[in-house]
Amino acid sequence: MYGANNSQSSGVKGTSEPTSENVQVFEVTVDKLNVRDKPNRNGYLLGSLLKGDRIEVITTSGDWKVFLYKNQVAWVLSVYLKPL
Repeated sequence: MYGANNSQSSGVKGTSEPTSENVQVFEVTVDKLNVRDKPNRNGYLLGSLLKGDRIEVITTSGDWKVFLYKNQVAWVLSVYLKPL
């Protein structure tokens, strides 16, 4: 499962599955980052990530990054992530 490697309160675990070559790892740079079901601020709030959490991004669409969160497709704003 793709998700944050830091699972202390986000409830997301790191991946043990092989990753494809086009998947990129990013780290959350803000205290709390909302995770949504659509690439807009009105999308349903699925949960949140904490500063330092890492995600494996599948693709990018505009200002949004796509990754798997609790086994479902989720979106976060790119501006709050830094590539590793």
